[in-house]
Amino acid sequence: MKLSDLSKPVSFNLGADAHPEILHHLAIPHALHKFNARLLLGSNWWDDIRQSVYASNGWDCWACTNPREGHLEAHECYDFDFKKRIATCTDIVPLCKLCHGFIHWRGITFYNMRKKVLDHGIKVLLDADLKVPYESARQINKHLPRRKVKRVWTKTKIDAFLSPHWKLDLSIFGLPLEVYPEWSRDRLIV
Repeated sequence: MKLSDLSKPVSFNLGADAHPEILHHLAIPHALHKFNARLLLGSNWWDDIRQSVYASNGWDCWACTNPREGHLEAHECYDFDFKKRIATCTDIVPLCKLCHGFIHWRGITFYNMRKKVLDHGIKVLLDADLKVPYESARQINKHLPRRKVKRVWTKTKIDAFLSPHWKLDLSIFGLPLEVYPEWSRDRLIV
């Protein structure tokens, strides 16, 4: 599948302006790890999409606008319905490695890289006069004034994110409305 085959264009809202609010985006629930559009539609489709997304923003990071000389990563944006446990893909945006890492910092195992990613994301948010997720600041023991910090995770969100019963809505790409990961003994079957 090529970009022209999509029923809806992705990254239609990109431009030269920075959008650091993307750093508030929640990571995908555990049940949907390794179950995403690029896995379902194939690497050729993903390469076409991500290259067009990078070019649509002038090869700059969407969050911090720093050019990274081709070192960009494509981030899938989702809306989450915590009660129904449905993750709906809404867009794909280009992010530098540090901004993308800030969204997914829990997966970074090396302390020095995690600190670098968190420092960068916190700086981008503070420079834009946006609040920093409490969990991110706490990871590097960064004490910020209360008005500069926001709690992102509630008990309801944590419980929902840890649930194995999530559905993935990829209708933006012309796929069936809901795709269910098939689990067998807590392992994803692809």
